[in-house]
Amino acid sequence: MDKKIVGLGVVFVVLLIVLLIILANRNSGSGTSVTVTPTQSSGQVTLIWWNLFEPEENVKPLIAAFESEYPNIKIQYTQVGLDGIENYKTELQNSLTDQDVVTSPDIFPIHNTWMGKFQNLLVPAPSTVISSTDMQDFYAIVSKDFLRSQKVYALPMSLDAIALIYNKTKLREKGYQAPALTWNDLKTQAVDLTVRDQINNITYAGFSAYDPETSEFYFEVMNQLFLQNDVLMVDSTTDLSKIGDNDNASSAVSYYRNFLEGFDSTWDPKFKKDIAAFLENNLAMYPAPSWRLINVLEYNDYYKLNIDVGVATMPQLTGGGDFYWPTYWGQTVAKDSQYSKEAWQFIEFITQPEQLQLYNDTVKANGRPIGIIFPRISQAEINQSDPYLAPYAASLAKAQNWDMKDGWELKKMFDSLFSSNNAGIDAIQGAINKVRQEATITPTP
Repeated sequence: MDKKIVGLGVVFVVLLIVLLIILANRNSGSGTSVTVTPTQSSGQVTLIWWNLFEPEENVKPLIAAFESEYPNIKIQYTQVGLDGIENYKTELQNSLTDQDVVTSPDIFPIHNTWMGKFQNLLVPAPSTVISSTDMQDFYAIVSKDFLRSQKVYALPMSLDAIALIYNKTKLREKGYQAPALTWNDLKTQAVDLTVRDQINNITYAGFSAYDPETSEFYFEVMNQLFLQNDVLMVDSTTDLSKIGDNDNASSAVSYYRNFLEGFDSTWDPKFKKDIAAFLENNLAMYPAPSWRLINVLEYNDYYKLNIDVGVATMPQLTGGGDFYWPTYWGQTVAKDSQYSKEAWQFIEFITQPEQLQLYNDTVKANGRPIGIIFPRISQAEINQSDPYLAPYAASLAKAQNWDMKDGWELKKMFDSLFSSNNAGIDAIQGAINKVRQEATITPTP
């Protein structure tokens, strides 16, 4: 046989094999570009971390410390949520349910009121990495929110709660050293601090409340009032709300509405949003988490407003137990993560006391006026010595909430009811049950 013909035959076979490989690779991509990430067999793992609020410079030292200890793991960081929480929540849900592991983050934050919605899309921490006993140093509310069947589903890098931000000067002018500890006394203070013109319009507000457009955290305060009034938000037998049968629930809504309506009202929806009213020296007291306090302190300093800012815990019912509302985010791992164990190793690492301290020091060094609220009880003393953060830390030690399943969706429904003045207790019960029935995401097989 001619050697040239044999040679051409071999070349043809090789070219055919190469062509088949190329076509196979194209077909496997289904017309889309495929992101190739390092595999465990190559000795390298890349974890994609989506995170809210923090620019990369605030977490870079944490990532560097982790990568130094785990040189085979690299963290790819993306700050998400820059176009709003609503869009982040939608993007997160879409990425976790599209059956494409390439588009999913390995690590990402969920709000403490979202657990019921996202649980089916999460993978809990392996007990060899984080066990239920490891939760003992975290505030009890963390276990209540993120521990299911003795498995840890998320861990926070910091905590937050609702507290009262107030103008010390305005309170002192009326003879008050601080906001009152009970709701009845706080209402008296708020009425006393409220200034009206000759036709009874409020020109200076004592306390912001109830209105979704202008009282930014009315939803959290309303839910705190429900719990303070011993309202059982969900029946354990039916897993639905029956608050319409509870007179205390109606009383709580009526009490809260009185801050907005009537002769003794202390807030007017004609005002700007409460943070703006406070900074413009038109509001004495308003409820907010510490991330809003950061905004207050930054604007106060930058524009030299000279407001003497104070922070106090939220008022309680006379003779009742202490109930404070928590609002925070926990880092978790996607169920379709290819490297879930490594992802949980990262979360376990960045929530250790030493790394939390590094995180705290970094955000302050980068210009934030206050540090984080530590999620660990062993570090509570650090916050207790800070006059701005001590009330938040004290609140979290006694924080209580209820399982909303999807707090974001429920808040939107509350917004509609409260804005249209249709916040009757039956309507609120209906909103709660609608969210509970629709919230849980079932992964596509």
